[in-house]
Amino acid sequence: MSDPLSPRGNLREVLLEHAEQIVAKEGFEKLSLREVARIAGVSHGAPRFHFPTREDLLDAVSARGFDRLDETLRLAVATAGENFWDKTMSVSRSYIDFVLQEPHLIELMYSRLRANDNQEIESLPASKSHAYIHFERLLAEGQELGLIIDGPSEIIGLSYFSAIHGAATLIASGAVSVKQLDAVISNVTSYALRGIEVNRRAP
Repeated sequence: MSDPLSPRGNLREVLLEHAEQIVAKEGFEKLSLREVARIAGVSHGAPRFHFPTREDLLDAVSARGFDRLDETLRLAVATAGENFWDKTMSVSRSYIDFVLQEPHLIELMYSRLRANDNQEIESLPASKSHAYIHFERLLAEGQELGLIIDGPSEIIGLSYFSAIHGAATLIASGAVSVKQLDAVISNVTSYALRGIEVNRRAP
């Protein structure tokens, strides 16, 4: 039987779990292979079997973050029912909640996308796995329903996602009170989509 913490066991997952904990508590600037090895109780060189450099570890933690966010937004759409506006509100709320719960992880995720721009990084998700794809799909659905004007759904979805991400950033920074969360989401959804609706309908 292999040692669960050996390179042939589940060391990679153990290291990633500890790495995520460090990021969540202290930010990704504090993350190092040496510190993760220390917390996991393995030799300093053990993590290099899976993550040759700190950058590789950062990319892997980022990829896991995108996977978790993707699952969160998929669930938000799936459980919101058939109403277009309900789904839009649900995915928007879920995205903002994720940002509020994982501010350091979100910072890492987008910083790694910028660092790896135009590069092929196996551990990072493809562009269509980025969070905004869920908003793009929703806006495309709105177009099919005749609720949203014709146009490139990718650009329309990205524009709406940008508004939601901006609201999430303001709330996470403390510039907007968490008590105002529901009102902010409702208003951002209404105002961001007002100019692209065929017939104005309150969400």
